[in-house]
Amino acid sequence: MRPDGIVVVTQFTHQIREGVVDLDHFLTAHYPDVIVYDIAPPYDANGALFQHLRTLPAMKDRKIVLTSVNRRHVERLTVRPSR
Repeated sequence: MRPDGIVVVTQFTHQIREGVVDLDHFLTAHYPDVIVYDIAPPYDANGALFQHLRTLPAMKDRKIVLTSVNRRHVERLTVRPSR
């Protein structure tokens, strides 16, 4: 994708959760326009990391594409409850 001007950087979520990789530093170093985030097992831990990611100042104007084979977990993280 580099010839099209797109730089792809990957990171395992377990390394962020375990503190091997500092999320704030990673976002600052790479300054992504878009993050493609796959909610994979363990769903609760990766869902919590996704929620945390959304609250970071570095993500203020960034887009996140959320994917998963488990529709229920994606909906739980993205669908607002009806009032």
